[in-house]
Amino acid sequence: MNRPELTLAEHFSVIPDYRENHNKQHILVEILVVAVCCVIAGANNFTEIATIGNAKLDWLRTFLTLPHGIPSHDTFNRVFARLNPNTIQNCFIAWVKATFSCDGPQQIAIDGKELHHSMDSDHDFANLRMISAWSVDHGLVLGQVAVDDNSNEITAVPSLLKVIDVAGCDLTADALHCQTDLAEKIVDAKASYTIAVKANQKTLYHDIITTFMALRDQPDANLATYETIEKDHGRIETRRATVTADLSRLTTRDAWSGLQSIGMVETERQIGTNIEQETRYYISSREANVRSFATRVRGHWQIENCLHWRLDVIMNEDRAHIRVNHGPENMAVLRHIAVNLLTHERSLKVGTQAKRLQAACSNA
Repeated sequence: MNRPELTLAEHFSVIPDYRENHNKQHILVEILVVAVCCVIAGANNFTEIATIGNAKLDWLRTFLTLPHGIPSHDTFNRVFARLNPNTIQNCFIAWVKATFSCDGPQQIAIDGKELHHSMDSDHDFANLRMISAWSVDHGLVLGQVAVDDNSNEITAVPSLLKVIDVAGCDLTADALHCQTDLAEKIVDAKASYTIAVKANQKTLYHDIITTFMALRDQPDANLATYETIEKDHGRIETRRATVTADLSRLTTRDAWSGLQSIGMVETERQIGTNIEQETRYYISSREANVRSFATRVRGHWQIENCLHWRLDVIMNEDRAHIRVNHGPENMAVLRHIAVNLLTHERSLKVGTQAKRLQAACSNA
């Protein structure tokens, strides 16, 4: 991992080049590597990639040939619009496996994110939605798939499970993915699940609420509870997690493959005199271990705080205005590459944006 950009170049080298030979001025793999380096150094769109690339041309030529210099922003736009996104995503997954030690049992949070301003009205494409798999234990994007315009996140997640190895892992997801088919596919992949439940699964949702209400009135009930209190920046947050293996009141329990326990998390946030309360419910194919359950539920929010927040706030993903054909999807994968590399750059004990500024200012 001394030169991760070279490892990346080797993985990118298998991507087929769709261009006619007589029209080529730039080597395809070098276009991709320049783009990744420039995104790390602060570029958020193709114009900025070309700008930073020209500023760092001499350094880039220490490991790339760049016979005609840095491509124009229009060239970046055309190339990324035409490349097959499935090929780039497969290269990404292979690169992650080869570059980072992230195999074995771990928690994988799955969630979707919409890229605003990625709509291509000329080709009748809606805003792109990407489903990502985030390793909570390692702080890495493990893989991603785009949601088809004629479909939704529910049908996209099984495709993601086909391209990443989830055996032995704990998969967590929000209530949108509380589907019997997905639970079955996760169990078939030899993984476990902890999935939020809301009223989209009306019968299950009400049965879980009924279960916890009934068990709380029983002094010898099969309940385990774990409470944490956090105080930070004037906010006091209390979380109380409760789990049970008593599924007797769940009328649809046989429809949920591998189901072993249900859980509840009650949250109270106090800021000054303002108090907010929320209760969330979950199903799980794991045994009723309350501390493990609380850790999984808390860990799932990493995908929002450590991935989606960085993409939105630091990399301005929603303001990139990349719209043409496959451009939004392919650029999203490049951002994931940059997030992985920036997260695991340990020489500076600063945030992601500070690391990007340092990369822009210092070639070292």
